[in-house]
Amino acid sequence: MRTVPENKIIDMASEILGVQKSELKIENGRIKTISGDRSISLRHLVGTFYWDPVKLKGIEGSLTAVGYFQSPYADNIKEGKINSSISYGCMGHIVEIEIDETNIPKILKYYVIHDAGKIINENFAKGQIIGSTFHGIEVALYASIEYNDEGIPLTQTFSDYGVMTAIESPNIEVEHIESNSDYSSGLGEGGTMAAPPAILNAVKSIINVKEIPIFTVLTNKCSKT
Repeated sequence: MRTVPENKIIDMASEILGVQKSELKIENGRIKTISGDRSISLRHLVGTFYWDPVKLKGIEGSLTAVGYFQSPYADNIKEGKINSSISYGCMGHIVEIEIDETNIPKILKYYVIHDAGKIINENFAKGQIIGSTFHGIEVALYASIEYNDEGIPLTQTFSDYGVMTAIESPNIEVEHIESNSDYSSGLGEGGTMAAPPAILNAVKSIINVKEIPIFTVLTNKCSKT
């Protein structure tokens, strides 16, 4: 049974070679007639569409397909609960933070330990974790979307939204735990979810703050004292 891209390739080759689709097959990177007397390479076929699309009249030339996969580990959700994933990354975040006399928070050290199952590319995995952790730090310390009383957004540019710069960005140490698992777990969202409570708990151990973004709350406290 042919896939959608294979059917599209056969349609294109049929038009170029001038033979019936039923007479064609795909083999070793070429589209051939069953008799073997005529053929065209996939590279030539795609190049023809790109450089001479008029030649393939009525044929849309994108070789794309949409598929659906349902994991054998998925199960029906019971008791009105929700579950958007079949597996979840497990992580621990530890942060050391200081607050100076002007209530400005500064992260001194940041540690992440993350279990996403088997790691294939450690550098890519580390980049995913660090990137999401930076986002979580922004959410906790700086970022907020503000609206006025009429519901008009006041946060409209990056100058209004508290984006963390290189100056505020801490060095993040990452360690992986590779659990024995039949499937992979998440990497790209964990830091966004784990960083805010980790930072808030660290700040709360110094000063009683229970809201985010912490930088705005602290500076407001400072301006009132």
